[in-house]
Amino acid sequence: MAAAGLALAYAVAALAGARPAVRAALLVVAAAALVVVPTLAFAALGIASGRPYGQDGGVVQLPLALDKVLAGQSPYGADYSDSILGKEARVSDFWAPYGGNPILHHHAYLPGTHLLMVPLHLAARAWGGAYDPRFVTLKAGWLHAAGQSARARALLEQALRDRPEDPALLSPEPGSDEHYPSEWQYIKIALILFAITAVEVAVYYISGLKDVLIPILLVMAIMKFAIVALYFMHLRFDSKLFRRLFVTGIILAIAVYTIALTSLHVFD
Repeated sequence: MAAAGLALAYAVAALAGARPAVRAALLVVAAAALVVVPTLAFAALGIASGRPYGQDGGVVQLPLALDKVLAGQSPYGADYSDSILGKEARVSDFWAPYGGNPILHHHAYLPGTHLLMVPLHLAARAWGGAYDPRFVTLKAGWLHAAGQSARARALLEQALRDRPEDPALLSPEPGSDEHYPSEWQYIKIALILFAITAVEVAVYYISGLKDVLIPILLVMAIMKFAIVALYFMHLRFDSKLFRRLFVTGIILAIAVYTIALTSLHVFD
């Protein structure tokens, strides 16, 4: 409900012609309410209870994998059954027909993630505090947002220096040139994405589609990926090279995902 309310508030602000600062403030509020506060709350809950609360692979297993790396062991193919991950994985019997939860013997993160996380993991140890990978994710998100904001200001200042007589640079309107869809187009696209997501949720509960559920979800995921890339990332208006890179990326992602699902015997 909170996400829907904030999305509606942003749509109203956009249609009413609110200043960019107002829209930016709404985005900041949305990021805080939907990402930052829940993340910090879940992390605090895990630290207080001594049982990491969150996604198994990233929140629970990753610190265990870092401990193995620091001990000179490989985190890949290791046995995590006797750890807190094993205790939490045994709460659900979902994986019982498949021979147990595969996360107890598989680790999905590449060595680059370990390289990024190890210094902070060691710092948490030295300070005697708990380590939660989500703190790194939040910091990375903040740095990215700050960097993009600084870059946007620099580009606008440069544009004003180069063409100070152009009033359009002071308050560019979406849809005013071929590179930007109108605000109504953005809203229509958002509604289309919402409809596809609703269909995804609905088909999951239709027992007659169980045998073709994964192909159906993959097709709809590709549709949403394409819509977001073409409009929100402006690939429709950019060089064809960028489109080719994205198409190559989605093909590789589908191939890797299919291989992963096959290794877990999902298609058996």
